[in-house]
Amino acid sequence: MLLAYFSSGNSEGDSSSLCLISEKLENKYPPVGIDALSCSEAGVFYIGHQESVVVEIDKDERAKIIRPVPPAAIVLTPNSPEQPGFRVFRIKVIYGEDNKLKTFYCRDHSSKWEPWVPYTKTF
Repeated sequence: MLLAYFSSGNSEGDSSSLCLISEKLENKYPPVGIDALSCSEAGVFYIGHQESVVVEIDKDERAKIIRPVPPAAIVLTPNSPEQPGFRVFRIKVIYGEDNKLKTFYCRDHSSKWEPWVPYTKTF
């Protein structure tokens, strides 16, 4: 599954939101907004065919930590046009002032949080 900003195609201003998008983008697997994911001790969120995540809440940082359930993987869109996307072990989405999002990732169990700033281009 891909972590990316997704636009609903609405012409009424910027309607893009941070979403998890199934590898098989079909009507039965629509993008799932990060805001729609809540924490549950036993909750597994179904994103698409063989794609699920679990969510933890970090109350100190007002953040959601999202981890894929194997065999699923989360792929981040590139930070620059010269680099391909890459797989990550988990992501952290921090809700800042005015609900502006800051996103971080860990590539494996032992790595530190690194900021993710996706490459964007306005047409």
